[in-house]
Amino acid sequence: MTTSLFNLCVYVKAKTEQLSNETASLEEQEAGLVHDCVRELQETTNRIGRLHSELAAKSDVIASQNERILELMAKITALEKNAVKVIIYDYCVLGFGLHFCTSMLLTGIL
Repeated sequence: MTTSLFNLCVYVKAKTEQLSNETASLEEQEAGLVHDCVRELQETTNRIGRLHSELAAKSDVIASQNERILELMAKITALEKNAVKVIIYDYCVLGFGLHFCTSMLLTGIL
């Protein structure tokens, strides 16, 4: 019986050492994985920051371009109104439609 207890004790010690080694190995792997995750998270955070900055810069450019487009559209509208006035004025100067020209003057178009 003493031999069997001794054998059991040896087996338990060997199993304990084996489990201890496996635990240490798994903890080392876990630490490596945690380190990799932290590194990837930092890289992703940096990339998000860069993308945010790029987006802000592009948004500023778009806002500026939209403002310029509105200015140009206002100029086009003014030029179209002037073109209509010139066409009507030329029509009147050539002597056509005196009644039409008079009504244009009265309405403030010319």
